[in-house]
Amino acid sequence: MSIISSCRRGSAEAVFVVIGVLLVGAVLCGMLFLGSTESVTLDPSTAPQAPPSQAQTDTVRVGDLELPQAALGGGDSAIELGGDEEWRDLDKVFDGQGTISGTVDAAPGVVFPDGWELVVEPSKFVIGRKKAVTRVLELPGNQRTFEVRDLPMAAYRVYARARGLNCAAQEVSLYKVKGYEQMPGNHHARVMLRLMPAGFLDGSVLDDDGLPVEGLPVTIERLTTRERRMTLTGPDGLFAFQDVLDGKYMLYYGSPNKPLVAQEELHFRAPQVRRPEVVVPRLASIKIEVIDEHARGIPQAKVRGFGPTPIDTLTDAYGIATLRFLPAGRYKVRVDGSSSGLDRHGKMDFHLQGDEELELVQIVCRE
Repeated sequence: MSIISSCRRGSAEAVFVVIGVLLVGAVLCGMLFLGSTESVTLDPSTAPQAPPSQAQTDTVRVGDLELPQAALGGGDSAIELGGDEEWRDLDKVFDGQGTISGTVDAAPGVVFPDGWELVVEPSKFVIGRKKAVTRVLELPGNQRTFEVRDLPMAAYRVYARARGLNCAAQEVSLYKVKGYEQMPGNHHARVMLRLMPAGFLDGSVLDDDGLPVEGLPVTIERLTTRERRMTLTGPDGLFAFQDVLDGKYMLYYGSPNKPLVAQEELHFRAPQVRRPEVVVPRLASIKIEVIDEHARGIPQAKVRGFGPTPIDTLTDAYGIATLRFLPAGRYKVRVDGSSSGLDRHGKMDFHLQGDEELELVQIVCRE
């Protein structure tokens, strides 16, 4: 009995020792866990800084201006003229070469032409235009993109050209920034062009009595190309020009050399411009009969003269030339023709009151 009791007492003591060790270990683990979760306040000045953003590194200072890196090049910069004020304040240097590229489309309802021209020409107003050159590319209708390389850096005007269609010109500049000439600069400009319908110009002409003037020549002259187009007023005194492109024009009533009323400059913009009624002064009409010394009419004789308005016409098969819309005043006329195989000449001076109606003037031509 005593031996068994002694063994039991030893086992109980061992159990108590183990329990004690476990309790001590649990306390130590708890202290370590609590210490690891204690908050720590960091000094912002000692914290690591994130690298600067791309936006921060994509600017450069030029003088007092903070400008995008694109101003100096190094990428596909495409800054069009007329942007923010800061671009116009740059000192530009036009030295080097660049590229102009872009696309062209047609306005809704407009059929794209079978062929068109791309025009790159010097700007009419912008600084830098003196070094610009002109390039005209003929392109097929299935090509809607373009690229013009090796252009001298300068200010350019870019537009598409097709018969009966308008296109608003775009102004662009290729340049470098002063002080950064070693950089590519704004060496690549992109534009978007659109073909739009041409317009319609019309008006009416009346006489002093308020009656329509029929058959009066009316001429428009495009100032940029000096191209002229002429039409005649109808029985109602109306005239009309179709397929008129946007731009500045001069309008003449009667002869462009000596118009019946003051020539008129207009700025046309599609789709339509209607001119106010124009009143012309009292006008005469005469018939000039050209005959030889045997009273035979001379056909296809040249009739030229000057006065309040110039005269330049040919006689018909009967030797008669009808002249209309002649203002009052003195005229000097010379006639040159051929009759019976011989050259014949004649001349005459006459004065018109302005109210003559198909009055006959006879001029005899002799060898």
